[in-house]
Amino acid sequence: MSEMKDISAAMNKANINITMVRVLTSLSETRSFTKTAERLCLSQSAISHAMKALEEIVGAPLVIRDRRGVAFTATGEAALDAARAALHALGRLVGLREHSIKGRVRLALVSSASVKIAHMR
Repeated sequence: MSEMKDISAAMNKANINITMVRVLTSLSETRSFTKTAERLCLSQSAISHAMKALEEIVGAPLVIRDRRGVAFTATGEAALDAARAALHALGRLVGLREHSIKGRVRLALVSSASVKIAHMR
């Protein structure tokens, strides 16, 4: 439990959000701020701001921008691994709803109580 509190406190302090994580992983696939903006339906400015904020949180450059596109620094590669793991974990979390209990429920009620309890008529 304390590990979860530590992670939660670190994320709150760092203010990392899902957009930053998605931007980082998308950049690894597109190698382009413009293509990442198109893919995520955001402005190129929003992509730049997300990356700048993430780099400030990490305290190091994550990508190198040049005419050929985007290349990841060693720190960027490590951050990318963590971002992919985070997205995978979020996917598993969302997937839990598929494991919810489904099926029929049978109730046994005394007929005089069923009208009030089960709203049956």
